[in-house]
Amino acid sequence: MEQVQLVSKCFSRGGKLEHSCSKEFTVFYRSEKPLFGLLSLFVLAVAVATKTLCLQEFSCPPSDVFFLGILVIVTVSYFITYVSAVQQETLLLVMPLGLQMSTKKRSGKQDITWIPWCLIGNFMILDVITGQKVIFCLAVTVKEQAGGEEKTLILFRNLRPRLNHLETIYRELQTSLDKYR
Repeated sequence: MEQVQLVSKCFSRGGKLEHSCSKEFTVFYRSEKPLFGLLSLFVLAVAVATKTLCLQEFSCPPSDVFFLGILVIVTVSYFITYVSAVQQETLLLVMPLGLQMSTKKRSGKQDITWIPWCLIGNFMILDVITGQKVIFCLAVTVKEQAGGEEKTLILFRNLRPRLNHLETIYRELQTSLDKYR
């Protein structure tokens, strides 16, 4: 379940309104089962403790060792997936400086990408068909510095907000882009 937050700010210096304004769009992912990871770690600890007692006596059947191995692999892979999952994506448009995209993971790691204002093309909503599913994405065209070619960058590529949120964000971004060009 995602939550979308829209924030607009204009900066002023000494009471005078500057030409620099920003719009921030943040998509949060709220897990409905936040304690599931802790519960699985507790189950793993109990299983390891009981199997360790069994292994110390060297009378443990091979099926118990196999079960313990599978349990450890599943729990560790779940923990790695849980920690490396994206929790928040933010898009910050600072007029007329540029566009900043940031992705924050549950582990605390944050990836930031900056696109200067002169390289920003247009924003668009793309519909991508995968199998029998249609996914809507917000994208921006970015001009290459040297060749003049344009490439398309997908925004909010991990959390993929719903179409109604994308339309709201698109209108705000495109209006700001048209106003400050």
